[in-house]
Amino acid sequence: MITSNKHQAHSITGSIGEPQSHRNESGAVLVVVLLMMVVLIGLIPAAINMTRNDYTRTANYQESKEAFYISEAGVQEAIRLAKTLDRDTILNTNGGLLEPSGTVVSYNGANYNEYSYAGGTYKIRVDDNIDPDDPSPPGGDQTKVDTDKVLVITAVGTSDNGVEKTIRANLYKFDIPPSTFPSALTMIGPLSAINISGNSFGINGADSPGGNGLDLNGNPDPSCTGKSAVAFESGGPITEVTNMSNCATAATDTCVEVPNSNPNNNDGNYVGVNSSSRDFVTDQTTFSSADGTELHSLLTADNDNDGTPDLVTNYYSGNQQFAGGTYGTDTDPTITYVTGDLKTSGNLTGSGILIVDGNLTIAGDMEWNGIILVGACTTCSSTATDTMGVGSGTINGALLVGNGTQAQADIRGNFQINYSCQGIDLANAVLNDNVSLIDWFEVGA
Repeated sequence: MITSNKHQAHSITGSIGEPQSHRNESGAVLVVVLLMMVVLIGLIPAAINMTRNDYTRTANYQESKEAFYISEAGVQEAIRLAKTLDRDTILNTNGGLLEPSGTVVSYNGANYNEYSYAGGTYKIRVDDNIDPDDPSPPGGDQTKVDTDKVLVITAVGTSDNGVEKTIRANLYKFDIPPSTFPSALTMIGPLSAINISGNSFGINGADSPGGNGLDLNGNPDPSCTGKSAVAFESGGPITEVTNMSNCATAATDTCVEVPNSNPNNNDGNYVGVNSSSRDFVTDQTTFSSADGTELHSLLTADNDNDGTPDLVTNYYSGNQQFAGGTYGTDTDPTITYVTGDLKTSGNLTGSGILIVDGNLTIAGDMEWNGIILVGACTTCSSTATDTMGVGSGTINGALLVGNGTQAQADIRGNFQINYSCQGIDLANAVLNDNVSLIDWFEVGA
């Protein structure tokens, strides 16, 4: 019995020793946990600060991106508005504004049109770029005279939280404002020859000396400044001959054929802003043969290489004869292009721009509202009579004849050429989509 009790006591002692060891290990774990908690608690402020910084950076990025997109929207709006205005109006009349009657604000010393957009605003204006011969500082041509047809759009986008981004974009825009053409009939090139032996036609740069151009109905247009009847790029003095073929041997740049019997009997057929008696101007520089070539190239460009000019609606290759028909309307003006000679007959109407690379002979009854370019390219005909009008009808707008070699016109019959700003505006309408965004950049990026 005694032995049995000793053994029992030993067993009890062993059982009591094991829980003591576990309690020591639990204390060490508790210390480690407490230390880890202290470390983690110490990291919490840093984590919060990092999160806050990340949030701030993300918010700033979002605001910056929002301001940038708003600025981009401003560039697109400026392009849209610039399509509807000519450069002279934008740079001179409007002083760089696209909507002078809109909301105008001053920013960095210049006036801008301001618009609300996407919870923020954008401000836009247009200046001339720095032309090669222009020493003015960045920000625009101080003389407001454009020589390379590039405009600079500045768009300032502001987010709802006041973050700003500025984009500048260079825009190529060749337009044909009424002020471009110096006359109803413009003869471009170093040599000019014109037949004025008829007596039933009229070339009107104005309704009267010092007066206005004409509207599409032949009435005075108070909003249109009158021009000369005929302007020659070639120099004077004007030499008169009795036969057009003698112009080739005349010692002059500008040659005029007049009738033998009474050389002054049709002087009143040329009414312009300067005179009611043969209002001719030589040495004009407003619209040169280089301008004619550039305009021709612009209108007939085939940038997508599909074999037809991009802007041309009615395209005809080689010599053509139009026996009447309609080539554009005042509500839908178009560009009609003939790469060879064109002879017209019957009743023909058109609106927009007519381009003839060869000779143009007008018979029948032709009514055209817009501009007509005859031979205005370096490869166009320069030896034959570029333009001959022997029928009847009216051109309301402007007629340009010639190229870098010679300009010839033989206009008789019962024909009227009226300088018309409304007609030129119709020609401009088909160019509204012909603006090219050259490049753009973010200021300060």
